[in-house]
Amino acid sequence: MPDDVNKVSYATSFGAPFLPKEQQRQAREFLPRFQHLSVREQSAVEMVRAYTGLTAQLVCDPTLLFTAQEWLDIQPERPVAEGEYILCYFLGNNTKDRAFAQRLRAATGCKIVALLHLDEYIAADEGYADETPYGVGPGELLNLIRHARYIVTDSFHGSVFSLLYRKTFFTSRRVAKEGLLCTNNRLDSLFDTLGVTGRLITGDEDVEECLARQLDFDAVHERIAELRQASARYLKASVE
Repeated sequence: MPDDVNKVSYATSFGAPFLPKEQQRQAREFLPRFQHLSVREQSAVEMVRAYTGLTAQLVCDPTLLFTAQEWLDIQPERPVAEGEYILCYFLGNNTKDRAFAQRLRAATGCKIVALLHLDEYIAADEGYADETPYGVGPGELLNLIRHARYIVTDSFHGSVFSLLYRKTFFTSRRVAKEGLLCTNNRLDSLFDTLGVTGRLITGDEDVEECLARQLDFDAVHERIAELRQASARYLKASVE
């Protein structure tokens, strides 16, 4: 793309805590061609500075540009699942996640509604849930989150929408170790920026202790609103 064309990045994610040497070289070569650089993680701000000397703007994930009410526009009116349930939304294959959800079911009496085999066939998905809806698109997923009593997930966006809909949720790390496939920094940055505590689990925790943890959703939503407004201002100024 010609250098005189306005180039804007919005909420770019590196998807890893560091870049290999060849990609560092590419970052040094290509990122300075952008007139406006923004990222969604504090670690990415630091990576851009380290690799290019540039300062990237920290903005919210695109899904947070809309309010919980605005996201209703794409959802079914009726609940996808009936009754009191624990929604399990796992992309990884950590068996401790499923075991934690089963202990949560025993403690609360809520059934488990789980989305299975989302990226690939996962043996750990077999046999632990009470209901396993299929044909679930983005609108149906948000509906399931909105109507859930509890949510257990290893998904960044599962955590985002749990916060938007003020749900009691618990998030595990999909990849335990730091490395090129690790996306833990996305969750860490999200929670640190919004002041979220007590939501990350390993899967070994005592369920009753986890249920006793409190989260000030009013304070979290105030921070979301501030970040949303600042991000919208950045985006508008970048394209004008």
